[in-house]
Amino acid sequence: MPTNSAMRRCGCWRGRGRGDKKIDRGRWGHKGRNSTLISVTHSRKMFTRTRMTRSYAEVAAQSAKADAETMTFLAETMAATEKTEETLWRDATAATVTPAVTPATASEEKDATAAPTVEDPLAQKRKKTEAYWATVAEIAKRSTLFKETYSIVYRGHSIDGWMAAFLAYTALSRPRLIGLYPVTATRTVSDQQAEKWKGSHVLFLDLSVDRAAQAKLMAAGALSVSCIDHHETALGDWEEGVIQVGIATAFQTWLVFFPGLPVPYWIDAVARLSLWKSPTWEDRCLREVLLPIAHLPAWEALYATEDLVRSMVNPMCAAFQARMTEGQERLVKKDEELLDFLQDRGRTHVIGVADVEAWGLGIEWLGLSVFLLENTNHVIDTNEAAHLVFHHAPYVEAFVNMRRRTVHDRQGKRVVYVYSARSRMFDLTQGGFFQGHRQSAGAQAPVKEKRFVIDFSSSFQ
Repeated sequence: MPTNSAMRRCGCWRGRGRGDKKIDRGRWGHKGRNSTLISVTHSRKMFTRTRMTRSYAEVAAQSAKADAETMTFLAETMAATEKTEETLWRDATAATVTPAVTPATASEEKDATAAPTVEDPLAQKRKKTEAYWATVAEIAKRSTLFKETYSIVYRGHSIDGWMAAFLAYTALSRPRLIGLYPVTATRTVSDQQAEKWKGSHVLFLDLSVDRAAQAKLMAAGALSVSCIDHHETALGDWEEGVIQVGIATAFQTWLVFFPGLPVPYWIDAVARLSLWKSPTWEDRCLREVLLPIAHLPAWEALYATEDLVRSMVNPMCAAFQARMTEGQERLVKKDEELLDFLQDRGRTHVIGVADVEAWGLGIEWLGLSVFLLENTNHVIDTNEAAHLVFHHAPYVEAFVNMRRRTVHDRQGKRVVYVYSARSRMFDLTQGGFFQGHRQSAGAQAPVKEKRFVIDFSSSFQ
């Protein structure tokens, strides 16, 4: 059960709404009588205090007790640290040995008459500081307070992965110590990671590891290994029912850690963005606000997200409106640049028999109109690019972009083509070449296999 402060940070607190009210505005921060770009609905249900298994008084009492125990331990730790530091200095002073007396040379006798050497005060302070922190580190090793109880491993640079990690951290971090680890979508675990996460409960969010990696973590000393994910590729890694395909990871994480509480509107927005299911203009503006945060280091992203969530409690407040205005400006600029690039470098292609055989696609791909784009030397936002293509070219059913990439793995250094695909309603995974979601998938192929390479290279000579 989350504490009061956790529920405040997540924006679920009673007394926020004033009944059901629908407010229509034009662009963010601009009223428009005939504009319907923005439609924000306040629901009394969103802010209703729900019945819980424990009262708020019991939760607050438990939280206060944990805080008191923590403060008492910290006071004892600091007292022990100061006492140990004094002992260290006393022992160091007592350990000073007077060198044996030997016949002095003329130069040594001359030097002896000079003023005694005084140690630099800065050097003394530096030694004292080093001794202090060495003592603190030794105490921290023996204390469970300074050991990570949970290791939250999430998909890096992903809005869905980061928001799920933020929710899990918010629910678990009091009074525990939590580790946040953004990683790439890999199904294995290195020896360094297994060593780092031992002694903690390892929670994977928006990504999965295979059963061999799970066994490796448990053998290394992990207390438990669990996962919240929605990718079909993870279905065989866990017991039946663990992986919920079609439900965004952030949405699932809210249901796991905040059961019984109404889902905030911004979690719904993240879910639509994650699965790219009819995202609204407001969703896309919010995405431009969240993307930079998801690319920050974990602890910087944590503070930035807490600040954003506080403003999202009231979507009509000045702070949130300012954030959304910034997001809209970024989106408009991005779309202008993307449209120019798509018109200059992209083209449509109808899938034929030769394409199906070369790619290893399903027969369902035959006759499908696909928009192709090569962007090796130009970083693009695939989701936004596909959205623009589907909006301006209603006859296109799928979007595929390809980039050349050099990878270093067990096979050595090699060059591959990395594909990213999006579709309106078509199942991209038919045939097995593309892996991932039905409407959002990817693939990787060595250059020598050619596949779509012939089409791309011939169109840009």
